[in-house]
Amino acid sequence: AANGLEWLSHGHYQLKGMDEPTEVCEVGALGTAPLTPPADTEKAVRVAGPDSTSTFEVVKQRPTLLLAALILVVVGVLAGLGAMTVRPREPASPPPASAVAVLATEIRGEDDDVELLAYTIRDALTRALTAFEGLAAKSTSEVDAVTGPPTLVAQAVGADDIVESAVTCRGRDCYIDLRRVRGSDGNVERSHSLNVPADELLTAAKATGVGLRQLYPEKSLRPGHGELEVEPEDYAAFVEIKRSFDDRPATSSVPHLLVRLDALRQHSPRFAEAYRFEAGIAFFGYRETKDENLLARALDLIGDAQALAPGDPGLLATRLYIEIHSGRLDDAEQTLTALETLVPGDVRILDYRAQLLEQRGLKAESLELASAALKRRPSWRRLYYHALLAFRQGELGAARESLERLLKLQPDNILGASLLANLELVNGDPKHAAELLSDLVARDPTAARLSELGLAHMLQGDYHASATAFERAVEGAPNDPANVLNLADARWLQGRIGEAEALYRRAAELTPTEPADARSLMRLAQAQAHLGKHREAVAAAQLALRKAPENSWIAFEAALVYAVVGDHTGAVVNAERAIELGFNLRWFSLPWFDALRIRRDFAELVATG
Repeated sequence: AANGLEWLSHGHYQLKGMDEPTEVCEVGALGTAPLTPPADTEKAVRVAGPDSTSTFEVVKQRPTLLLAALILVVVGVLAGLGAMTVRPREPASPPPASAVAVLATEIRGEDDDVELLAYTIRDALTRALTAFEGLAAKSTSEVDAVTGPPTLVAQAVGADDIVESAVTCRGRDCYIDLRRVRGSDGNVERSHSLNVPADELLTAAKATGVGLRQLYPEKSLRPGHGELEVEPEDYAAFVEIKRSFDDRPATSSVPHLLVRLDALRQHSPRFAEAYRFEAGIAFFGYRETKDENLLARALDLIGDAQALAPGDPGLLATRLYIEIHSGRLDDAEQTLTALETLVPGDVRILDYRAQLLEQRGLKAESLELASAALKRRPSWRRLYYHALLAFRQGELGAARESLERLLKLQPDNILGASLLANLELVNGDPKHAAELLSDLVARDPTAARLSELGLAHMLQGDYHASATAFERAVEGAPNDPANVLNLADARWLQGRIGEAEALYRRAAELTPTEPADARSLMRLAQAQAHLGKHREAVAAAQLALRKAPENSWIAFEAALVYAVVGDHTGAVVNAERAIELGFNLRWFSLPWFDALRIRRDFAELVATG
């Protein structure tokens, strides 16, 4: 052992200031201290697990640089080796997974009764793709946000291939046509046809999975990916439940759906996909209600599903999502490591790592990884996420650049246009924000967009248009205290003080008596300030500031509360903090700050930022 070295790859790390991940390796004398991977820091974050561990004999030769690697050397060992060095084999990097977008199944003919079959075909294709080594299915929500020919869809979602399907039914016989289309040029690479009974959804799903193997004969199946082990009637019920929830998710339906899915699993206990879907429903309910029992149920169900299909990366991805968004970050780290092992080279590992770092509060590192993922495989969703992270961190130029790229790629993207409108509203041009929001409201008049439109009009001094938008928002969500508070502000600015006070009281009543989050606390503080409850308003504002000390919007609203209660010094202090955090000066033109304009410190602040 004295004449040998141990060489260990610790995987790839994203180094600050470098575009591509770099492999980090360690060399040490055999039989000495164990080799351990470096911990994540602000300047280096691991993004892919190790590929291999190898032991190499020492050879006498000229020193050689290990390409694409940083070697962490045990100084005492190398000092005794003189001119000796190590020439390890380069561990083979796994090829990147091919991204595949499955389009909605085309129904040919006029038979409306095959809509459930068409849904089944697409769902089965998307699920079956996870069983192949080296393939990664794009989410249906990402694909459905894009319209146009296959090449445009592929470009927008970052897909190498498009899988198309069509179904034609004549009586009880249905014919399914499958095509694998190259995303770069739209050429058909392979096609396959099959026929199934119209009313046997499980048969159709299994046949579709077999047909997909004909489209990708060069790909191997993952060990332990799981088969469709389910009773036909249970599968038909499952597809109906899943399609209904996909079309219209609602918190009120969660208890009923959980009962139905539990009964279905009892009858078909080896149907892994039912466990995964039920876990998703339970977690959806948890995020709306914060019921810890629902979270525990979701995690237990995913664990049961993994026992049935240990090689299914989709189950690990679902577990990771639940752990990240429920604050179980150490568990998420372990799950991410397991997923890296199962799908090495998959760019989605960078996406997940960025999300995890964001939840850990490592904002700059999260944005850097999101940038790396975007550069490696651009897509509209990665452009959106990168813009969102940049916006949250005050990197407005980077956010705007990504949003403009997104909307050039996909002009009708609602999420991209909404975020750009929000950026213009908070830190840009309120007129442009109003134009964007007016178009969005015409397409999809949600209460949130109507509220944003009302704020854009308010910033331009059009209080009538502002009140009209807020009225529509309250009609759509009458029990949302934010909407009621906005309408109260508009009425106050219109000079309709009596109506405004009634609305402020209503907003306070709709807010929980002891709000847990900073935004709710600040809404309560504003309502109390306008109602003359100055002591309570200041106490709520201070608590909100302690909960969100780096939030520019909270700092601005604190300034507004202090201005309304007449504490002008407190208003200036919080205004200065909001501006330091990147808040737009235009918001301080609102009439609530008029009394501060005679102060030199405030005038200088809003004049210079």
